[in-house]
Amino acid sequence: MKRKYSTAAADAKEKFNEFIVPNIGCLYKMLCAYMGSFEAAQDVLQESLIKAYRHIDTLIEPEKAYSWVYVIARNEAKRYFQKNPKEVEITEYTANQNDESFCTIEQKQDISKLLMQLTQEEREMVILKDMMEYSYAEIAKMLNLSTTNVGARLSRAREKLRKIIRENGYVKGEKDLEVQ
Repeated sequence: MKRKYSTAAADAKEKFNEFIVPNIGCLYKMLCAYMGSFEAAQDVLQESLIKAYRHIDTLIEPEKAYSWVYVIARNEAKRYFQKNPKEVEITEYTANQNDESFCTIEQKQDISKLLMQLTQEEREMVILKDMMEYSYAEIAKMLNLSTTNVGARLSRAREKLRKIIRENGYVKGEKDLEVQ
């Protein structure tokens, strides 16, 4: 005997498949960079998707599905860091990425290590803008900030990253670090 799903459950599944599933790859890529660990990113993604599914009925504006699930993932990542502060390590997750914006596995690992020296908030800004190429307006919506605040935070995060890059001997002169 087949079990029939309630209309509400069927609607939730349909809504989840339509609005959340297409964003999983992008969300996972962001979490890998944010978490600095392939395994941690998988754990956080799984928890995030479970929460999103359970609360899909609260998604009022489908066009904001990515922002909505992003906030869930961000909160889950923060919870993960609070529960496991020493556990997160840099791994070779980047070796499996097909992102042509980085040249070698070694460079990807170096970038991951440098990003992990930023605070969670700073890392988030750099990842969203410079790696995932969201606009200031999109980031502002995701993080519930003004575009001016996004610009200021991003500027500070980039400056700190420049300092970390210099301290680690990756560049020799200031002109090597100019922002485009």
